[in-house]
Amino acid sequence: MPVLIRLAPKSLTVSGRPLADCVVLGRAQYNPITQRADVWVSGVRCTDEDGVSAENTLSGYVVGADGRVGLITQGWAGMTANVEPRSPVSIVVTPPAKAKTVWW
Repeated sequence: MPVLIRLAPKSLTVSGRPLADCVVLGRAQYNPITQRADVWVSGVRCTDEDGVSAENTLSGYVVGADGRVGLITQGWAGMTANVEPRSPVSIVVTPPAKAKTVWW
């Protein structure tokens, strides 16, 4: 299932310029054993304060507010709604095989 994770405004910078709006792109799959949504990230899309947009590939996974891999859900049905709404998450970036940078 595709996912979008909206980052807090100005949480990323490029060359000292804050990025006004960023979303991390990825996919999720419900894990019935852990009852969590395992989320893998594949890219990031950002816009700076002047409205200039850029994308970059990314490889990694999401860690929930409790420090465990994946996000707490209410079963597969919970995947269609917000998962841990407004909870802080960490995105662990792993080195991608071939990253194509498209920044400014």
